[in-house]
Amino acid sequence: PVETYTGTLNVGGDSPIDVEVSLTVVAESFSINVTDVLFNDVDWEETVTKTVTIENDGNSDLTGITLSSTIHAKYKLSFNVTEAFDLAAGETKDVVISVFVPKDQRIGTRSIGDVGVETDQDDFTFPLSMHVTEKLVISDFEVIVDKNIDGERKTDNDVKDGDKINEI
Repeated sequence: PVETYTGTLNVGGDSPIDVEVSLTVVAESFSINVTDVLFNDVDWEETVTKTVTIENDGNSDLTGITLSSTIHAKYKLSFNVTEAFDLAAGETKDVVISVFVPKDQRIGTRSIGDVGVETDQDDFTFPLSMHVTEKLVISDFEVIVDKNIDGERKTDNDVKDGDKINEI
């Protein structure tokens, strides 16, 4: 049971002594800590990668660790770790996660789903998010020229794509 045990230890020899000892038994604690789970400043239609660190911050070993996700298939999520692994208490493991940023991903910081960390002892999840920064995209730009430049009247018929227009 979880409690503190005390007793006296008799150390023998020519001059034996008694030593008071205390032993505290604690419950097993299974937990993980995951760092850096935001794909920041990403662009549409690109695959991005991020290294996250999974730490066993409990007081007992975790065995048979596998990764899964509830993330939609359009994100094409993948991990560089595909085999089960173990983490001793206090140990860490870096995992590279890759995701595709679809064209329909909304601007701003949004959760895209959860990553599951299943172990023989307990199961955990952590969210993955991405931040799409607003970008100005100009697909067509039309300039209408109707101005007297260099003493001549210029119209859009006089200016071709790529021409530089300077006003003096």
